[in-house]
Amino acid sequence: MTFTPEYSMGVSTTMDEQVIFDTGFEEGSLEISYADGVMTLEAFLTDTDGKTHHVTYTGKAEYQIDNGGGNEPPLEEDLHIDGTYAAATYMSDNNGVMEIYLQINGQETDADGNILFPLPILYINVWMPLDEDGHLAAGTYRVTDSYGEDGTLRPGEYVQYTGIGVLPMGTRADHITESGTYVGLIADGEMTVSGEAGAYSVECSFLTAESRSVTCSWSGDVTGHGDGTCTFEFSFLDDKGNTWDGKWTGTLSVRSSSGIKQMTLF
Repeated sequence: MTFTPEYSMGVSTTMDEQVIFDTGFEEGSLEISYADGVMTLEAFLTDTDGKTHHVTYTGKAEYQIDNGGGNEPPLEEDLHIDGTYAAATYMSDNNGVMEIYLQINGQETDADGNILFPLPILYINVWMPLDEDGHLAAGTYRVTDSYGEDGTLRPGEYVQYTGIGVLPMGTRADHITESGTYVGLIADGEMTVSGEAGAYSVECSFLTAESRSVTCSWSGDVTGHGDGTCTFEFSFLDDKGNTWDGKWTGTLSVRSSSGIKQMTLF
């Protein structure tokens, strides 16, 4: 098994998307093993500046479809998602408020378990009161450019990252069809969460940047991600000649692009 430098990189950002470090990897080794459904990963990597990095991870891994870098056509029609699956990924917390990525998936399958098209997926970037058990807080959350406070949702946008390219960030709807993926960057609207752990009810009413309506309904439990531990040890030289050494711990997702596994640290 091999991996390619073209799709291997590490990025760390602050909560307001300021880049702490952004580097590519030229060589290294990656070992992956599983025991009782738990993945263990250990990598020794050398970046483009010759610095070495040690990455370890034990826990769950979230696999996502990498839908590209900003060249997707915008959503062309109104979209309603009757959720069949929901997952929440913890991102960070600050002053009693946690940032969550909530994914509501409207996938349907045939008798053999194959996913049917079209496949609608809603990604919701939300801030709510910190819960140590990872439970969602009931309330109404609105899309605003002043996101980061309790009760706010980040609008959808494409963000350019040096060394990586353009990535979709914030709240968005993907409509994946047999002919391609259409993306609706959410510009306005709100989400309401009611109920409690194991029996949530989520209702969404959004508008995209092109004024397409995106609505969703979901009732049930929400699968949690981000309970594994990923440690990234780094050493790099910034553009002012300062050397930075440290260790960062967070969650790990694994993206697939053209059949190549890419490791992304958040």
